[in-house]
Amino acid sequence: MKICIDPGHGGADSGASNARLVEKDMTLVTARALALFLRAHGHQTLLTHTGTLASTVKLDVSARALLANNWGAGLLISCHYNAGGGDRAEVIRSAYKDTAQADKLAASILDKLKALGQSSGKIVTRKNSAGNADYFGIIRLSNCPALIIEPCFFRPYAGLRACRYGGKAKGRRRGRRPRHSGLA
Repeated sequence: MKICIDPGHGGADSGASNARLVEKDMTLVTARALALFLRAHGHQTLLTHTGTLASTVKLDVSARALLANNWGAGLLISCHYNAGGGDRAEVIRSAYKDTAQADKLAASILDKLKALGQSSGKIVTRKNSAGNADYFGIIRLSNCPALIIEPCFFRPYAGLRACRYGGKAKGRRRGRRPRHSGLA
């Protein structure tokens, strides 16, 4: 399958940040790892950008979706990390397109994240204010099923620790190495 992977943000758009972490850097690392994993399992992958964008360039959502569409992707995955507060993973899918297939894939991703230590997760849909289209452009503009995957929250701090250490922050032993984010 041809899978287009979008490292969320990039260039002039840093996304969420914490004292030590910047979302655009984390999504790029996650997207690269996911691409390697998927290629090792026989899939073709394409990243919407590779981290070489100048800090003044902003790659808009329509360009990202167009890249996936023109390449003929069978699936588009946009990697993000949530900063809205909370402690769960979220997989955002279309409210209108390929809902059965997207639900099955989203549930599988959440199961893998939980197996890696994420305490909870939710499949989310969001419609625009008129209620007649998907809110998120990357989902709305793609011709193929598209998911936005947020494996954890940057904030509160406990959520960040859970993100870095693969599960609940409580009881983390000193010196424990961070686990992988769960996407790949």
